Amino acid sequence: MREHAGLPLFKVLINVHKTEGRFFIYTVDLDVEQSVQLVRRPAIQTYAPTWKTGSLGVVSQDQLANIKEVVLQGTDEFVSDFAQANPPRGT
Repeated sequence: MREHAGLPLFKVLINVHKTEGRFFIYTVDLDVEQSVQLVRRPAIQTYAPTWKTGSLGVVSQDQLANIKEVVLQGTDEFVSDFAQANPPRGT
C-alpha cells in the first residue's frame, strides 16, 4: 500500500457567534476528505468527503471551553470509526 494513499485531510472547523444576549451559538464540523478519481476518467481527480460529523449548540460565556469537549468527542468518534473500518492485519 502506498504511504498517504488518498492524501487524507482531517479537517476541524469551529464557528462561534455571539448573540445579542450573553450566549454564543457554535458549530463544530469535523470531516475527512480524500483524493478521489472518476472511474470513467481516472485522470480527473478531486477531493471528496469520506467521513463527517458535526454539532450545533448554544453556550454561555463561562461554558465556551465546553466546545473543546465537542471537538474531542468528534475526534474520538472518528478514531473509533477508523479502527472499525481498518482492523489490524493478521489478527
